[in-house]
Amino acid sequence: MAASLSMRGRQGYGVYVMKVMKLAVIALLATGSTVAIAQAASNDSTAQPSVIQRVTNDLQQSGLTNVKVEPGSFVVNATDRNGDPVSMYITPDSMTAISEVAFSDGGDNQGNGQARATNVVDVSQTAAAAEAFRTIPAGDRLGTQLIGLDVHNAANKSIGSIKDIAMDESGHVNGYILSVGGFLGIDEHDVAVRPSALNLTWNGHDKKWSAEMDTTAAQLKAAPQYKYAS
Repeated sequence: MAASLSMRGRQGYGVYVMKVMKLAVIALLATGSTVAIAQAASNDSTAQPSVIQRVTNDLQQSGLTNVKVEPGSFVVNATDRNGDPVSMYITPDSMTAISEVAFSDGGDNQGNGQARATNVVDVSQTAAAAEAFRTIPAGDRLGTQLIGLDVHNAANKSIGSIKDIAMDESGHVNGYILSVGGFLGIDEHDVAVRPSALNLTWNGHDKKWSAEMDTTAAQLKAAPQYKYAS
């Protein structure tokens, strides 16, 4: 959880506010409420009541009282256990708590011993981080299963195998490196083919990939040779 805390005075109070926000964030994420937050923030009348009640209950259980959630904006106003006002603005991607409290400071330049401190707790990208993980069954369709996979032509004749996978700057598949040749008078060499040129099919029964490419020996022989950087 990425978080930053900016405050002056009453550090223990800032820690309390942080704990309250963490509890609220965890409760919302555990119930998958990030989507609901987006719906409620966009004035979705069907989503608002249940989500607002959920937020209200979670914050009350965290020790806040007089919790009021503004429909549509998701601005939360409440009172903490010390009787100080707390304002929170909640969005699907970030949750920010802003608490204004009074404290005594003998060195106050105004000489009245009173000042206002602003404690800002910024929990950024919490929802996005929680949604970054997923459960994938063991042995599911993995990229490693493609390396070494035989490639056949339309006549079901082997033309080579997948040797490597080329990626672009964005992490998308840019092409497949095929090791071809050694048959039909073609010397063994590597060629790069477009992803769309290779028809990959998953056999759910056998739990295996199959690869097919519509090409001929003449086309493979004339294709530019791919060479790894030395």
